[in-house]
Amino acid sequence: MVQEDRDAQSGSAIGQVGGGDSRSGWRWRQSLADGLRWRLNTLVKDYWTPAHHAVEHEDAETLARLLADGADPNEVFSTMTLLTHAIDVEGDGSLQSGRPLAVHTTAVLLAFGADPELADPDGHTPMDVADHYGHDLAVKLLRAHIQRVDHR
Repeated sequence: MVQEDRDAQSGSAIGQVGGGDSRSGWRWRQSLADGLRWRLNTLVKDYWTPAHHAVEHEDAETLARLLADGADPNEVFSTMTLLTHAIDVEGDGSLQSGRPLAVHTTAVLLAFGADPELADPDGHTPMDVADHYGHDLAVKLLRAHIQRVDHR
Protein backbone atom coordinates (compact mmCIF):
# COMPACT_ATOMS: atom_id res chain seq x y z
CA MET A 1 0.00 0.00 0.00
CA VAL A 2 1.37 3.45 -0.92
CA GLN A 3 -0.02 6.38 0.97
CA GLU A 4 0.58 10.07 0.38
CA ASP A 5 1.28 12.41 3.28
CA ARG A 6 2.52 15.98 3.55
CA ASP A 7 5.98 16.83 4.82
CA ALA A 8 5.57 19.08 7.84
CA GLN A 9 8.36 21.49 6.82
CA SER A 10 7.97 21.80 3.07
CA GLY A 11 4.34 20.87 2.57
CA SER A 12 5.33 18.60 -0.33
CA ALA A 13 3.75 15.25 -0.89
CA ILE A 14 5.57 12.23 0.50
CA GLY A 15 4.91 8.73 -0.73
CA GLN A 16 5.02 6.18 2.04
CA VAL A 17 5.29 2.47 1.70
CA GLY A 18 3.55 0.28 4.22
CA GLY A 19 0.79 0.91 6.69
CA GLY A 20 0.96 4.69 6.65
CA ASP A 21 3.21 5.23 9.68
CA SER A 22 4.72 8.66 8.99
CA ARG A 23 7.87 7.65 10.88
CA SER A 24 8.63 4.92 8.34
CA GLY A 25 8.50 7.50 5.52
CA TRP A 26 10.82 9.76 7.48
CA ARG A 27 13.25 6.89 8.11
CA TRP A 28 13.25 6.03 4.43
CA ARG A 29 13.95 9.66 3.43
CA GLN A 30 16.66 9.96 6.10
CA SER A 31 18.28 6.73 4.94
CA LEU A 32 18.24 7.94 1.33
CA ALA A 33 19.72 11.32 2.31
CA ASP A 34 22.44 9.64 4.38
CA GLY A 35 23.31 7.35 1.46
CA LEU A 36 23.51 10.25 -1.00
CA ARG A 37 25.62 12.30 1.42
CA TRP A 38 28.00 9.35 1.87
CA ARG A 39 28.33 8.87 -1.90
CA LEU A 40 29.01 12.58 -2.48
CA ASN A 41 31.64 12.68 0.27
CA THR A 42 33.26 9.55 -1.17
CA LEU A 43 33.37 11.06 -4.67
CA VAL A 44 34.90 14.32 -3.44
CA LYS A 45 37.39 12.53 -1.18
CA ASP A 46 38.34 10.11 -3.95
CA TYR A 47 39.03 12.86 -6.49
CA TRP A 48 42.63 13.29 -5.35
CA THR A 49 45.15 10.55 -4.75
CA PRO A 50 45.96 10.31 -1.02
CA ALA A 51 49.23 12.23 -1.44
CA HIS A 52 47.63 14.98 -3.53
CA HIS A 53 44.78 15.16 -1.00
CA ALA A 54 47.34 15.75 1.78
CA VAL A 55 49.05 18.44 -0.33
CA GLU A 56 45.73 20.13 -1.17
CA HIS A 57 44.96 20.38 2.55
CA GLU A 58 48.54 21.30 3.52
CA ASP A 59 48.65 18.26 5.78
CA ALA A 60 52.43 17.80 6.03
CA GLU A 61 52.16 15.10 8.69
CA THR A 62 49.94 12.84 6.58
CA LEU A 63 52.03 13.59 3.50
CA ALA A 64 55.22 12.56 5.31
CA ARG A 65 53.56 9.35 6.53
CA LEU A 66 52.40 8.50 2.99
CA LEU A 67 55.85 9.15 1.54
CA ALA A 68 57.52 7.12 4.31
CA ASP A 69 55.14 4.27 3.46
CA GLY A 70 56.22 4.33 -0.19
CA ALA A 71 54.16 6.96 -2.02
CA ASP A 72 56.04 8.36 -5.02
CA PRO A 73 57.26 11.92 -4.29
CA ASN A 74 57.20 12.57 -8.07
CA GLU A 75 53.59 11.42 -8.51
CA VAL A 76 51.65 13.21 -11.23
CA PHE A 77 47.90 13.69 -11.02
CA SER A 78 45.93 15.63 -13.59
CA THR A 79 48.13 18.60 -14.54
CA MET A 80 50.35 18.68 -11.45
CA THR A 81 53.28 16.92 -9.87
CA LEU A 82 53.10 16.75 -6.08
CA LEU A 83 55.76 19.46 -5.90
CA THR A 84 54.09 21.90 -8.31
CA HIS A 85 50.80 21.22 -6.52
CA ALA A 86 52.37 21.96 -3.11
CA ILE A 87 53.91 25.24 -4.26
CA ASP A 88 50.65 26.24 -5.95
CA VAL A 89 48.62 25.50 -2.79
CA GLU A 90 51.09 27.39 -0.59
CA GLY A 91 51.17 30.38 -2.93
CA ASP A 92 47.45 30.52 -3.62
CA GLY A 93 46.62 29.99 0.04
CA SER A 94 48.75 32.95 1.00
CA LEU A 95 47.14 35.15 -1.64
CA GLN A 96 43.63 34.22 -0.56
CA SER A 97 44.18 34.41 3.18
CA GLY A 98 46.75 37.20 3.46
CA ARG A 99 48.89 34.92 5.63
CA PRO A 100 52.65 34.69 5.04
CA LEU A 101 53.81 32.07 2.57
CA ALA A 102 54.28 28.61 4.07
CA VAL A 103 56.78 26.07 2.80
CA HIS A 104 56.12 22.96 4.90
CA THR A 105 54.64 20.67 2.22
CA THR A 106 57.32 21.69 -0.28
CA ALA A 107 60.02 20.92 2.31
CA VAL A 108 58.52 17.50 3.10
CA LEU A 109 58.39 16.55 -0.58
CA LEU A 110 61.98 17.64 -1.19
CA ALA A 111 63.15 15.79 1.94
CA PHE A 112 61.57 12.61 0.56
CA GLY A 113 63.30 12.97 -2.80
CA ALA A 114 60.91 14.90 -5.05
CA ASP A 115 62.71 16.02 -8.21
CA PRO A 116 63.06 19.81 -7.92
CA GLU A 117 63.26 20.15 -11.70
CA LEU A 118 60.46 17.79 -12.76
CA ALA A 119 58.00 19.68 -14.95
CA ASP A 120 54.28 19.01 -14.72
CA PRO A 121 52.36 17.77 -17.80
CA ASP A 122 51.82 21.40 -18.89
CA GLY A 123 55.59 22.03 -18.83
CA HIS A 124 55.70 24.13 -15.64
CA THR A 125 58.62 23.40 -13.33
CA PRO A 126 58.41 23.84 -9.57
CA MET A 127 60.63 26.93 -9.98
CA ASP A 128 58.16 28.39 -12.52
CA VAL A 129 55.30 28.01 -10.03
CA ALA A 130 57.38 29.43 -7.15
CA ASP A 131 58.40 32.43 -9.29
CA HIS A 132 54.77 32.99 -10.31
CA TYR A 133 53.74 33.36 -6.66
CA GLY A 134 56.88 35.18 -5.54
CA HIS A 135 57.40 32.24 -3.19
CA ASP A 136 60.97 33.08 -2.11
CA LEU A 137 61.13 30.33 0.53
CA ALA A 138 60.29 27.68 -2.06
CA VAL A 139 62.77 29.22 -4.53
CA LYS A 140 65.56 28.95 -1.93
CA LEU A 141 64.67 25.34 -1.09
CA LEU A 142 64.46 24.40 -4.76
CA ARG A 143 67.83 26.00 -5.53
CA ALA A 144 69.46 24.18 -2.61
CA HIS A 145 68.06 20.84 -3.79
CA ILE A 146 68.97 21.49 -7.44
CA GLN A 147 72.56 22.23 -6.36
CA ARG A 148 72.68 18.99 -4.36
CA VAL A 149 71.50 17.01 -7.39
CA ASP A 150 74.06 18.76 -9.63
CA HIS A 151 76.94 17.93 -7.25
CA ARG A 152 76.29 14.19 -7.20
